[in-house]
Amino acid sequence: MKLLVAVDGSEHSDRAVDYVLDHWHRFDPDLQLVLCHGDPPLPPHVGNALGSTAVGEYHADNAAKALQSARSKLESAGVRAEVHSSVGDPAEVILGAIKKHAADLVVMGTHGRSGLRKLLLGSVASKLLASSPVPVLVVR
Repeated sequence: MKLLVAVDGSEHSDRAVDYVLDHWHRFDPDLQLVLCHGDPPLPPHVGNALGSTAVGEYHADNAAKALQSARSKLESAGVRAEVHSSVGDPAEVILGAIKKHAADLVVMGTHGRSGLRKLLLGSVASKLLASSPVPVLVVR
């Protein structure tokens, strides 16, 4: 079984990682884990002003920060994970990672927004629940 854990460096994604570690024994003993992070692209005018090198460093730094806590938690628990990180709409990056890594399940945290805030801000979890070809376990 291959499990994809979507992370963004927030306390919500930390809870998803904690959930996986707390329930590790319930999964397939040969479980493979993939940490996935999608970094939203900069607006084109910002990217053009900064240049490709600075933009690349910006996204690499964001990815490192977003993955740091999850990697630390997994390392402390003795769990190995592959990493998939890409620049793009986070939901689209996760959907691409599901296919690329042949994931069987996605685990992710949610900010728990509702009502008007959810409509205005969008929701990666909502997009995945509507579009994912595999089950999505949302941890609050």
